[in-house]
Amino acid sequence: LGFPIALVLAWAYEVRPEEPGAPGDVEKPSAPVIDTSESGRKSIVVLPFENLSPDPDNDYFADGLTEEIIADLSKLHTLRVISRTSAMSLKNSAKDAPTIAHDLNVRFVLEGSVRRAGDSLRITAQLIDGVKDTHLWAEKYSGTLEDVFDLQEQLSRKIIEGLKIPLSSEEERYLSSRPIPDSRAYEHYLRARPNIYAFDAASVKQAQRDLEAGLDILGENVDLLKGLGMALFQELNAGLSDDPKVVDSLEACAARIRALAPDDPSSFLLGGLAELLRSNGPEMVIQMREAFRRDPSDRDTLLWLGVASLSTGQPEVGEKLSHEIYRVDPLSPLS
Repeated sequence: LGFPIALVLAWAYEVRPEEPGAPGDVEKPSAPVIDTSESGRKSIVVLPFENLSPDPDNDYFADGLTEEIIADLSKLHTLRVISRTSAMSLKNSAKDAPTIAHDLNVRFVLEGSVRRAGDSLRITAQLIDGVKDTHLWAEKYSGTLEDVFDLQEQLSRKIIEGLKIPLSSEEERYLSSRPIPDSRAYEHYLRARPNIYAFDAASVKQAQRDLEAGLDILGENVDLLKGLGMALFQELNAGLSDDPKVVDSLEACAARIRALAPDDPSSFLLGGLAELLRSNGPEMVIQMREAFRRDPSDRDTLLWLGVASLSTGQPEVGEKLSHEIYRVDPLSPLS
């Protein structure tokens, strides 16, 4: 875990501010504006959906749905959402909703379950006021695997309606979008998600195979390429490989995303991580700031922009980011 941070710190001690190539000599975007206030922001944690399928191997599907709902809600500027890392650490927890809400300093808790039998799906969910310990609503959604995108959108919109959160036109477009429109490719993506951040070579390689399979089915796709890039980064971040060609493959993912969607934050996140692995601190800061400007809710961007800021002599920015990271990901040791 400390290896990439040590790399950046090593770079920071090698390059002094007064030397050529130091952060102060690099033309870079203005410092990111970080809103650490809680004024007007509601808060929620989406607990891992329980797998009620006859096949216990469908755990990946329940976990994937949990993470996708978290991703949907995280795009809402007026809602603080506990991130994937902290939420998934509560899987199989015996704590009740009020205790979880208190521990995470959130008002609302979403609980749910998924039952999949073949192509049939049934999703149940209930929204709880963790402070008052009251159920606001409980809903059931049924369909097939082909309907998974519609079901996910219906559930996200029901949560937003229950929280009485108005949507901007940009947020409305995001909820209506279908980032991975093919259900077969989407299933490969969900299978890959829990393995991307694993700390063993077999899991990370399996994630890469699943994401490549999704790309073979669908063609070039931003979400699949971002997942593949994160799996490649993890291969080096976790010390599972020392092959420098992995960094080239990571940069290739960033370039492929930029060719598809030039303004998408994923290409800048992956580009920043590649610069981290190359120990190029100033360029990492530039790339991460661009990713943050486009998507300030992404937990990986928050984390690595914080690391880059601290290690290139910008403690004020790093401190603000560290508080925001802790607010959305309080159970992560890295936070």
